[in-house]
Amino acid sequence: MPRKIRSNYMEKFKFVYNGRTFESKHKCCNFYGICYRSVMAYQNQYKCRTEEAITHFIELKKSKEIIFRNRKWASIKTCCEFYDLNEDSVKTDMWNRKCTPQEAIERAIEWKKAHEITYHGVKYPSLPQCCEDLEINPISVRLYMEKLTKFLIIFS
Repeated sequence: MPRKIRSNYMEKFKFVYNGRTFESKHKCCNFYGICYRSVMAYQNQYKCRTEEAITHFIELKKSKEIIFRNRKWASIKTCCEFYDLNEDSVKTDMWNRKCTPQEAIERAIEWKKAHEITYHGVKYPSLPQCCEDLEINPISVRLYMEKLTKFLIIFS
């Protein structure tokens, strides 16, 4: 005789947040784009209800949003990924210069443009990347550039 399965087993996992019913707390977190494990850890640490923990992380996520060049970004990270910038460099610049994310991202874009090089019609993001693609030691190129600069200074 087959084993009888409880039909309401999944009902105990249902979770209601803001009047919306989810299959589970995990599905609710996925819907709002927040980390389930972080929510559970926060709930455990601060001894609060799941709803309060979810609200905390939703608000935290909203506070990370930035507007750059008339576009809304979920975070500095997503903006940096789009422009192919180093997020840590942008955040360090914000910290050191006490500037806004927008100013730091703008400075990083300008720095990136200033350090692009073109060699035989091919554009490279930096000298090290060019050297890597051409299988040349970047230290040798830098030393040659230094030597050439000293030579030009002497004879100018």
